[in-house]
Amino acid sequence: MFENLKFALKLVGDAIRKGDLPTLFHQQVFYKRVAVPGYFDLTQLVISKHPLFGLDYRFIELTRQDVEAGKWTFLAGQRRLAALRHFKQGLRGFALVDHQNTVIGDVWCLTPGRANKPIQHPDLSMLGINCTEQDVYALDIFLPPSHRGKNLAAPTHRSLQLVLKDEGWRRLYAYYWLDNIPSRWMHLMLKFSELPQLRISRFFFIRTTHTVSSQGAQHTRLHIG
Repeated sequence: MFENLKFALKLVGDAIRKGDLPTLFHQQVFYKRVAVPGYFDLTQLVISKHPLFGLDYRFIELTRQDVEAGKWTFLAGQRRLAALRHFKQGLRGFALVDHQNTVIGDVWCLTPGRANKPIQHPDLSMLGINCTEQDVYALDIFLPPSHRGKNLAAPTHRSLQLVLKDEGWRRLYAYYWLDNIPSRWMHLMLKFSELPQLRISRFFFIRTTHTVSSQGAQHTRLHIG
């Protein structure tokens, strides 16, 4: 809980400093926003050349030790704090890095551990996704505003898929918000197989899923995290 509060205060502080509080609250506080869960079939992934071919970036896996030691400089400062928080949650992080060892963007995923037990994450229960021991979950892909609109999101996500396929995973789950047009097009372009849409309400780390049964009854599920 302390880590969540620390992270929230950092987000608010950065937003105040940049005069961008409306954007922050749009991301963290909303009512019945439409989420589109789905998956990528990694077994069907065929790539003739690396997704970053021709771009002056590398795709590397981050480690907690390297981030704590300051090996990488994060272009967006709050992403270092986000990285440390994600490591504590057991997530794996990957980054788009330039020749000056600056992290331009990052993306995170959860893979089964050594025991190969199905993964667990608050998002999965929120989205109604049941994973097997060969399934992976991807979340929190980030590119700073200065690098959005430069066709980097799709190569970054595809690079993650390629790494996971090479490791032997079969299906990569994810989701996007229906009103996020760039994210929607990226997922469609990468051949994202959609699952039924859901309506989600959020107040920072408190989230609620709203569903309607076949009989018309409305149900809500509360999630913390």
